[in-house]
Amino acid sequence: MSKASEEKTCINCGVALVNGRRSLCPDCEAEDLETPSAILMATKNRRLYSRIHFGNYIEMDMLNGNPISRGLLAFRPHWVPTDPWRGHYECPIPEGWARVIDGWFCGVDGHMSNNDIERFHQRWEVEKDYPEFEMVAVFPRTSNVLTCGLEVFVHTEDLWKYAQWINHEGIGHAIA
Repeated sequence: MSKASEEKTCINCGVALVNGRRSLCPDCEAEDLETPSAILMATKNRRLYSRIHFGNYIEMDMLNGNPISRGLLAFRPHWVPTDPWRGHYECPIPEGWARVIDGWFCGVDGHMSNNDIERFHQRWEVEKDYPEFEMVAVFPRTSNVLTCGLEVFVHTEDLWKYAQWINHEGIGHAIA
């Protein structure tokens, strides 16, 4: 076997790899780490336990470096085109989970597509009041550089707990 046929190439751009153990060249690896398709943050027992970066090639827990559980990998987003040049990433709903928020917010003017996102932002980001039950928040990219999606998931048996948490007390709105 010739040395040329043994050379590995980057799976993204095709450039020859110097270190044969890797599948991405340094430039493509840096790009994949800098522009994730989504960031997933998971909480349980009132603490953040995972912050997963979903790139096109790299999946990494940026919070603690631990291997990513198969359960959280089930939320890996996929691209949904809205026309030939625009679209957004969207997550599947794993079995046993319910999507309780599906919307977007704008980073320039602070617009949020619905009241649940505003309440979520207040509890999660401002108050840092993570719930006791397991909750997964995914922030998927869109083709609009100023807009970010937000999808929030809870176990189906925790829907009532979520309603109480998001409203600071009893259920105040219907959960789809």
